[in-house]
Order: sequence, then C-alpha cells, then structure tokens
Amino acid sequence: MSTYNGVRVWLRRHGAEQIVHPGGNLYAHLCRVSERLAALGCGSEVQAAGLTHAVYGTDGFDLALLDGADRAVLRDLVGVDAEEPVYLYGACDRGRSWRELANTGQVFHRCTYFRELFASWAPLASEQVIRDAQRVLRP
Repeated sequence: MSTYNGVRVWLRRHGAEQIVHPGGNLYAHLCRVSERLAALGCGSEVQAAGLTHAVYGTDGFDLALLDGADRAVLRDLVGVDAEEPVYLYGACDRGRSWRELANTGQVFHRCTYFRELFASWAPLASEQVIRDAQRVLRP
C-alpha cells in the first residue's frame, strides 16, 4: 500500500468521513486539497501535507484527529517534511499571521498566548493542571 493510500485509510479510521465540513465531510475536503496540489504539480510531500493539513485542527476548524503532542504519529505516516507544515498550519494564529504573512513570512503560534496565560496562573493552579498545560502547550 502506498503512503498516500495508507494516510487515506488512517484518516477514515480516525473518523474524518463523519466530520461535517463545508462541501461535505472533512475526509473529502482533505482529499480535494491533496488532489488540487497534485494537479498544480506539487511534490509528494506537499500533497501529503495537503491531505493531512487539518489533522491537528486549525484556528478556523477547532476539531483535531490527532493531538499536537502526538506529532510522531503523523511524522511516521507522512514524513517530517510533510508533517512540519501541517503542524505550523494547525498552530497558526490566523488573526495575527495572515494579513502580513506575504510581507513578513512570520507565523504566530496560537498556543503562545495560552502558554503565557497559564504560566501567569501557575501560582493558582494545582501541580497536575500545570503539568497538563505544559504537556499540551509545549512548543
């Protein structure tokens, strides 16, 4: 089975066909994006990134198939070169990044705000809450 087909199977097993998304379901959307990238002549890593671009959820689609703390799972499926832009896309704070992205190339991580916020709350939080926040919000 090719990597591409293996990723499609993984997406279906993780419920992407059952998740409503504009134009149908998440699985169909992810496939369309990957197919469009192929039609544009993009390489296999970019196609794989397109096929999985919403796996960690996004600023505009807050439903994840995989926790960002489990990045190794997606890396094993698509490779590091495809996983890195997927993570960056999922972590992107669109409101702070998109307007000037073409000029600056700067992407603001949407969890940075939460890291700072939870750090400021540390004196009030239990050790378990602090550990959980650090695990989920680590860079």
